[in-house]
Amino acid sequence: MKHFHFKKLTMVFSLLLFSFPLLTYSQTWTSQVSNTTNLLSGVWFTNSMNGWAVGDFGTIRFTTNGGAAWNTLSLTGGDLSDVAFADENIGLIVGDNGAIWRTTNGGTQWSQVASNTVNNLRGVAFGDSGRVYVSGRNSTILRSTDFGSTWSVIETGGIRYQNVAAKGMTRGWIVGEGGVIKSTENGGASWFNQSSGVGGDLSGVFFLTETEGWIGGQDGILLYTNSGGNTWSSRNSGLGVISINGIFFFNSNYGWAVGDGGKIFMTTNGGVNWVAQTSNTSNELYDIAFPDIAHGWVVGDIGTILYTGTPVAIAERNNQFPSQSSLEQNYPNPFNPQTTIGFSLLAVGNVTLKVYNVFGQEVATLLNNELMQSGKNEIQFDGSGLTSGMYFYYLNVNNGEFVQTKKLVLMK
Repeated sequence: MKHFHFKKLTMVFSLLLFSFPLLTYSQTWTSQVSNTTNLLSGVWFTNSMNGWAVGDFGTIRFTTNGGAAWNTLSLTGGDLSDVAFADENIGLIVGDNGAIWRTTNGGTQWSQVASNTVNNLRGVAFGDSGRVYVSGRNSTILRSTDFGSTWSVIETGGIRYQNVAAKGMTRGWIVGEGGVIKSTENGGASWFNQSSGVGGDLSGVFFLTETEGWIGGQDGILLYTNSGGNTWSSRNSGLGVISINGIFFFNSNYGWAVGDGGKIFMTTNGGVNWVAQTSNTSNELYDIAFPDIAHGWVVGDIGTILYTGTPVAIAERNNQFPSQSSLEQNYPNPFNPQTTIGFSLLAVGNVTLKVYNVFGQEVATLLNNELMQSGKNEIQFDGSGLTSGMYFYYLNVNNGEFVQTKKLVLMK
């Protein structure tokens, strides 16, 4: 076995590396064929291959190959508003007239469950240990403690609630018209008002933890809390006055917001600043989902489905030639600051091994078309000059004979 030891990486990336103009251009959104012109209002992916989108007139689309093909499922003719999964097996779809559909086998079969309401339902969110909350028109709040098998009506009234978020066994948040925010601290048994400080309608809500969350709404409303909603502050720099319908954050820094006019915005500092990305559509966008930081989907009006994948610079290609070459998972992973990357070659070959950040920018070249022996090889990578986060390491053998990409996580 031959070992190669490289000098400690000394490059230090300035904050300019993470400035918006540099980051946003490398993430592109492309249209996927939904085979419908109906409005799509909800999307969920359990992993980078398996996803669901729902919308008006009972529209349901699902994919098992990352959206390369979207298949049709018919359960009802009524409008459907949202979809969510607790894991790869248990999922829920909600819609008009109190409709709740449930699967326990990843969507192979769906059955309608009694919601005990006829009000139109708008949002669904899973907490932990079977907790599920549903929001809807006429101040509807539904609660389940058994993964959506049975439901209790917690509240009704006259307010139009929109989306809902949940974290842990006890916390949940619902947003709606007139700047209303409802929250629970006892697993949905009771809900209380939080002060948003705004009067506009709120439609998107996302919580990363039980304390940190974001809310979007009409006319560029974007609110942030790090106190579970006890206080909210505005974080809408760069959004303009468009309505924000959907929000997703991968961590405390990286997030996306979607809304009117085909607008997709990205932030790398928790929403302090937002920069528009190119969506190539003017259709209204309603929801966004990232099963991991390298794959994302957005849905919207007129059957719109948009996709962003692993940055082009590190896109994995199918192997065109028979080969037993392989790229191994680095170890340790997560790491700080050093890790070992192993790969095996069927025969002697020229190897390129590079590391990229999540936006497709090269941050290290470990091998540059260098001749390597057959069998097992190991390379030491030192990330001392990098910030904590997810990165990708990319192996290319003989100019494309074998190409593979894997993720690694630097945690300082």
